[in-house]
Amino acid sequence: MRPGRPAGAWYEVAANQNAAARGILRPYAAPRQYVVFDERDEARRAETVKAGEDPRALTFGTSAEVEALTPNRYAVRSGERSVEIDFDPNWRFGSIRLTVTVADEKLVLQVEREGVWYRVHHRGSQLRALVLPAHAAPLYAHMPVKEAPDLSKYLLSPMPGLLREVAVAVGQAVKAGERLVVIEAMKMENILRAERDGIVKAIHAEPGASLAVDEIILEFE
Repeated sequence: MRPGRPAGAWYEVAANQNAAARGILRPYAAPRQYVVFDERDEARRAETVKAGEDPRALTFGTSAEVEALTPNRYAVRSGERSVEIDFDPNWRFGSIRLTVTVADEKLVLQVEREGVWYRVHHRGSQLRALVLPAHAAPLYAHMPVKEAPDLSKYLLSPMPGLLREVAVAVGQAVKAGERLVVIEAMKMENILRAERDGIVKAIHAEPGASLAVDEIILEFE
């Protein structure tokens, strides 16, 4: 485990790695090697490229060894840490809800695919990660860096769910911390509040709409 990475995050990385791999893995004799990249790795790589430096000189990602013990149990090792993860036998690759048991603790995760990346939600926290076989991981440094679009004027859905309430109207001035919308996800209501003062320019989703991750809900002037 890389220094500074909290233990809880490491377990989520392990769970995400298995979630990404389980759809194609079958019991095999020899463990397989993977490298897991998170958003901090992506930020470091982008900063290095923008500075005109060679990202191949840096070390990115967390190495992990995965061994299938049974069709539903995997041993994941990273550095000196090792953990066994049991999967719900009814889970299928591509399903959003994933139940696993990690170190005798049952966890319910929400797993979503975003291109080649995976986003894992658990109890209000989330982890976005890219999982690559060890032999392909060095190519990560050669990938082009895309400029992130400016989304500061939009309220985006942080999760898939049902839009239960829109608490503002077009033209309304809102203050930081003010209630904007309510999203129902996994039988829980999530209230999204304004991060800063502003004026609502447009409403792009109405109550009752099914939202995808990062779907635009509101637009501000």
